[in-house]
Amino acid sequence: MDIEKNIKKLEAILEKMEKETVSIEESMALYTEAVTLLRTTQDRLSEIEQKIINLDDDND
Repeated sequence: MDIEKNIKKLEAILEKMEKETVSIEESMALYTEAVTLLRTTQDRLSEIEQKIINLDDDND
């Protein structure tokens, strides 16, 4: 998973929802996609954080 790519996708979704007239159905689909992207990105960032903590602990 590419964190930067997910962030760009999230930005595009937000921009689309803010600027364009979208149907309720499309808004819901965009919202669902955004939530999924947020969760996977947060999970990946947590994994990275834990690896950093483990590396730091190993160096102590």
